[in-house]
Amino acid sequence: MKIIINETEAADETEIIVNCRHVDEQILRICAGLRMFDKKVTGFSDGQTFLLNASDIFYIETVDRKTFLYAAEKVYETPLKLYELEERLSGDDFIRATKSSLLNFGRVASLRQDLGGRMLCALENGETVVVSRQYAAAIKQKSKIRCIKRRFDMKKFMEAVMEWKTAACLMFTGCVILCAIITLFAGESAVSINTLASMLIVSALGSLLQMLAFTERIIKKLRYSARMLMFAVPFLAVLALNAYLFRWFPQESGYWLTFTMIFIAVFAGMSIGFEIYYRVMGKKYDGLLGQYRKQREE
Repeated sequence: MKIIINETEAADETEIIVNCRHVDEQILRICAGLRMFDKKVTGFSDGQTFLLNASDIFYIETVDRKTFLYAAEKVYETPLKLYELEERLSGDDFIRATKSSLLNFGRVASLRQDLGGRMLCALENGETVVVSRQYAAAIKQKSKIRCIKRRFDMKKFMEAVMEWKTAACLMFTGCVILCAIITLFAGESAVSINTLASMLIVSALGSLLQMLAFTERIIKKLRYSARMLMFAVPFLAVLALNAYLFRWFPQESGYWLTFTMIFIAVFAGMSIGFEIYYRVMGKKYDGLLGQYRKQREE
């Protein structure tokens, strides 16, 4: 077999051409091995060749020296040996189930202990794969790793919930102060329960808007001024709608003007405060970075 590598800048992508007298099992194995570099597995069924994504394979099994790929609803034969597939899929979710089979752990729906130290893995397509006692420990370890990942995801979720709750509490405090100031100007001495309940709703919605506008969980790249507008405009609309529906203050135009001016003043003050804070912290970190670079040069 002769291998020729032609290196040229004119090539748009890597291209492999196989010249042969006729296609035999060795040629098929070579082609199947090359496909694995793209995480594609070559399978044959009913005289046709298919390129399967590794993630679409539920498990792999060797029977009578032939290797079969089991997908959701169909079985394919591959010229690759089981150990070759294991080596090339080791970075994915594939793990040994028995001496003659590999299991895609990403397709496991549930696990159950069986007699003799074996395990039964129920797959997403309804099939059940038996894991021998020799490989059961590795499957258990894999499931623990997955549980840790889920706990980590839950931890991030709870951190987001706590962040949302803190923002909602701060906004509720601000809404109460805003309403109290206007109520005092109106000569009233009490705030109704309905008004307080509406403020809770506004605070919850406002904190969600804040997380949407000022974090990168959903919107990755956006200018700070655009984020400010994204938050301020809809939040003012929600705030004004609730103030009107639940009668936070008398509906004369003078009170609405006061309401709008207080909102703009508070929002502008917060924006300036954050800008000063970020500039001070930026200079602090720049100074620390300069000291670090100076120490490295010395």
